[in-house]
Amino acid sequence: MRHEHKGKRIAHIKISNLKNGVHRYEFERVASDFADEWIDTERFSAPIFITATLTKTMTELVVELSITTVISLQCDRCLAPITKTISGDYRILFLQSANAVPDAEQDLDDDVRWLSAHETHIDLTTDVRETLLLAVPMKNVCEAPSCVANNVWVAREFSQTHGASFRSDWQQKLAEISKQFKN
Repeated sequence: MRHEHKGKRIAHIKISNLKNGVHRYEFERVASDFADEWIDTERFSAPIFITATLTKTMTELVVELSITTVISLQCDRCLAPITKTISGDYRILFLQSANAVPDAEQDLDDDVRWLSAHETHIDLTTDVRETLLLAVPMKNVCEAPSCVANNVWVAREFSQTHGASFRSDWQQKLAEISKQFKN
């Protein structure tokens, strides 16, 4: 399901009279441009850089989005503030259609879309939004000594000891049950 944006157009590109070949567009936006609760100015305080590379042929238009920004997060272990550079890429294929609206059985995926011969612009705002949100890391750990020490402990616990790999209690019990069924 595609998210409809409430803010201004983030990446709106004129495609009428666009010649065949490669065209590059760059945008610099801020979080408040999105007017979106998920893209808040506290986390996304740095500028958001967007590059759209369009490759046009007679029958299709390929759009390659690249998004980069710095995001403010909290460490998942100690809640210390951290910043990370994030980036995301997304590719969309627009196919030319003689009809304004193709038949229902011709519906395509989100990354393949119909483009009417009469359309003069493409709006990539929703695609930029989704690519940006998908670039946010799910796990965030800082470089504080306490977190680094915790990482060393976890690595030591799960590393190989004396040539044998670490096995938890449930893994050992599962191996015992498995041996019973093999016999």
